[in-house]
Amino acid sequence: ETSLRMPLADYERLMASLPGLDLVDATSMVRSLRMVKSEAEIEKIAHICTIASNAFARAHEIFYEGQPFAEVFRAFRMECLAQGADDVPYLAGGADIGGYQDIISPPSQRLLQKGDILSLNSFPMISGYYTALERTMFAGSVDATSLGIWQANIAAHEYGISLLKPGMRCSEITHKINTFLEDR
Repeated sequence: ETSLRMPLADYERLMASLPGLDLVDATSMVRSLRMVKSEAEIEKIAHICTIASNAFARAHEIFYEGQPFAEVFRAFRMECLAQGADDVPYLAGGADIGGYQDIISPPSQRLLQKGDILSLNSFPMISGYYTALERTMFAGSVDATSLGIWQANIAAHEYGISLLKPGMRCSEITHKINTFLEDR
């Protein structure tokens, strides 16, 4: 992802003050340089992953039956900030009884109910580094079909990790994971 990171009016003013300047897209060069992380960058990424994981680990303390879904989002965001995240610029999710109908959506006033399958997709950030962490949780007990689907997804995730080897094509891994899930 490449972004300007300045208001368009400022960019236009800058370009007007630099007549004859030709801008060249350096995205591929910058992207190739950013692919290799320093030890300090790896530590920051590990740190924000720990913050997000710790926030999810407190789900049973910060989420409760009858809580408006907007408050679920707010509570998770506040927990990440309390643990040291700079921001949680993206947080989406959904809750449904017995399956997923809309799992990536903005918060609503719908109340979290016993039997809901709650999925949160978060991107907490620290010092410009973020993690993409998603967790699926059950509010109380869940039906056997939903539990089986969740268990198959966990098994597929572990299987996918076992396939990660240098030289493996993403499309090959995806195909194997899809076949694994179809078999279940």
